[in-house]
Amino acid sequence: MGSPDISLGLGQIRHLDSGHTITSRRLFKPEELTKAGRVSRHEIIHVAASKFRIKAVNIIPHGNTLGETHPDSLTLEGAGAPAGMDMDGCRYDLMIAALLFNASESQAKAAGRAAVVGLDAEIDLLSQFLEYRKDMGQSDVNEGLQMVSERRRGIYRTEVEVKGPDGKSKKYQTKSLNGEVMIPGKWVELGKVA
Repeated sequence: MGSPDISLGLGQIRHLDSGHTITSRRLFKPEELTKAGRVSRHEIIHVAASKFRIKAVNIIPHGNTLGETHPDSLTLEGAGAPAGMDMDGCRYDLMIAALLFNASESQAKAAGRAAVVGLDAEIDLLSQFLEYRKDMGQSDVNEGLQMVSERRRGIYRTEVEVKGPDGKSKKYQTKSLNGEVMIPGKWVELGKVA
């Protein structure tokens, strides 16, 4: 499920000896610009503690729930993670931990907290995705994880405009890597694009 990209900011400009001018701007998905709410974050913490393997997750209120996560496999860590991260709305989660795993509240919280240590970037971005999309499957989770992985390596989605000496220009959507962008057949250093 792709979203249209949004270009923000002035970006970077590079003038080449050939007379070409290259301008780059960072591209954002609307999801990246969405502020995640507490329900989105709660549900994505379940997803993270479930090793990012799900059938579905949503923040569509129904009955007594504001959202729900359907992991591939229900675990104590997955049930206890939101409570372990001091989220609200965890009574049902802790009841599941007690009934299915015979775990105390403190055991469920500790197991859940341990399962999500170091996953802040993934939780933050996927919470934004869920807030925007409302209902997600495994492919949406994989898309968000890929974006986090690329960011960690310095890769960002970028729009590049190449303007020739004749004034004609072409735009490309590509990725930047450590301040370089790929234009057809050539890497060009622009400085930091992100």
